[in-house]
Amino acid sequence: MVRKNAKILIERALIELLVDQPLDKIDVQDVAQAANLSRQTFYYNFKNKQDLLCWILEEDVSAATEAFRRTGNMYDYIAASLATMKEKSILYRAIAASDARRRSYSAYFENGLISCAQIVENRSALGRMSASLWDSLHFFTYGASGMMQNWVENGMQQAPEQLSEVIVRNMPTSVDRYLRSSNEQR
Repeated sequence: MVRKNAKILIERALIELLVDQPLDKIDVQDVAQAANLSRQTFYYNFKNKQDLLCWILEEDVSAATEAFRRTGNMYDYIAASLATMKEKSILYRAIAASDARRRSYSAYFENGLISCAQIVENRSALGRMSASLWDSLHFFTYGASGMMQNWVENGMQQAPEQLSEVIVRNMPTSVDRYLRSSNEQR
């Protein structure tokens, strides 16, 4: 528990620093100092700043995936993801503006969508998704990720729930049908 608490302190410190500095100008020493921790404690928990960012994104996707596990509804994953991004808007907008930007947060969002589909596959009596259904799902994840990226980069003006509805409405019918029929069997 102590290690998790240190990680949370480090995450909060990074977010506080982002209020005044761009992500690319913040170093490990800055984060450790803002968290009132030593550099050694930072390095005990993370290899570097990129590792910290990966951990934050993994934690955020994991929490959103849990929302999906509870309901089996893709809207809940997307809404939870976007609500977290809005809550941590300083962080996500900083990542979007940084040198490390493009594949970082969008890849985690895409992987979360795929993970949700895999959860459905594992508990479904319908069996595995066909190759064409997987292709449709991948195509959808890229589009959903692009909409999410655009939303972040343009200041997150739209409410997360509204964007979630738009994304879900654009889910291919075949994928939506598979996900819904799987949920009816629960």
